[in-house]
Amino acid sequence: MVVPEVPARWLAPLEGRRPDRLEVLQCLQRGNRIEGEHWSEEQINQTMDRLTELLEAPVCGPSRRSLWLRIPLVSARGVRVLARPLEILTKGWALAGLMIAGIVAPLLPSAIEVSGPLDTGDWLAAVGLFFAGAVFHELGHAAALSAQGYPAGGIGAGVLFVIPVLHSDVSAISQLPTGGKLRVDMAGVALQVGYGAVLVLIAGGPGVQDSAWVLASRMTYFAVVWNLIPFIRADGYWALCDAFGFRDLDRGYEGVPSKPK
Repeated sequence: MVVPEVPARWLAPLEGRRPDRLEVLQCLQRGNRIEGEHWSEEQINQTMDRLTELLEAPVCGPSRRSLWLRIPLVSARGVRVLARPLEILTKGWALAGLMIAGIVAPLLPSAIEVSGPLDTGDWLAAVGLFFAGAVFHELGHAAALSAQGYPAGGIGAGVLFVIPVLHSDVSAISQLPTGGKLRVDMAGVALQVGYGAVLVLIAGGPGVQDSAWVLASRMTYFAVVWNLIPFIRADGYWALCDAFGFRDLDRGYEGVPSKPK
């Protein structure tokens, strides 16, 4: 966001976040009082009008997913509502805890055995559970982005190469510093592996005879590993790009600033 020097100085407490109108107004009024109230109410209102235009302008660049088919599933408004409660799970300590739980859960011997042959119902149930985890993955990306003050777009389905995938519009990640980008990159994987751990624990619980839980957990873990492979344009690939400041691994660093001034 490019604004004149004086209001930019007054907006410094926002630390580069994409705030709402009330936060901006409060910062302008506070800065004006501290510096002797030499701005009139009309000047503040004119500045607010200009800043509102900037706040409403899209910050998203082109999507980093190379999908040749895109089908919208959840609107941007719906994603914001669903992602908001998950923001706490995208903090550093929570992401670490989810990853640890995801690693430990499959090591439990009672939690990984299929109880019997799989029938059509098991497969359908497993696919449904897996799909829910995939949506949870995309909401993780959106929650990590919104927790840092930037709105996420919608969630949709598409085809990457010949593989059906889900995707979330988190193109505003380009506005974040390196640490923030990595948080968004890894939030989806962390939430999905945590979801997989829950499936494993339920599958190994007493009285659970449904093999669908075991199958869904294995599908979920496979998806997590696939997402971390750095040779395809999935989460592991983009995490490496963001960690080293590359636009992509083929072209390398192109001098794109990680955070606007």
